Amino acid sequence: MNKELLDFLKKCGWYFLASVDGDAARVRPMGFCAVLKNGRLYFGMGDEKRCCRQIRANPNVEICACSADREWVRIRGRAVFDDSEETMAEIFAGNEFLRKKYTPESGLRFAPFYLEDVDADLNRMDGTCIPFQA
Repeated sequence: MNKELLDFLKKCGWYFLASVDGDAARVRPMGFCAVLKNGRLYFGMGDEKRCCRQIRANPNVEICACSADREWVRIRGRAVFDDSEETMAEIFAGNEFLRKKYTPESGLRFAPFYLEDVDADLNRMDGTCIPFQA
């Protein structure tokens, strides 16, 4: 399932990540995603960002992406942060932008997470909704 979702997200280029801030939803565009250890789909952002604090306080998130051919995917789950050395090395090896931005000199830290209890579906303009099988 995660490879299919990753392929769809990459086809879209950007996706929108919704988090919870108190009792309000917050949505923002994001671009990083990768399939890493154990086939898990990973996302992430800077540890200093408000989004990261919101997800640490309430790990329930939803991701939505729409392709040019008017299909869209919704992915719901619970974020689990994983900043192990192995994970960080794998992410930075495959992403020059992140590797240059999150350096010891910058003082910035990348906060990768994967989703547990994933519920994902592909939607089409004709009303068709196809669940992704785990």
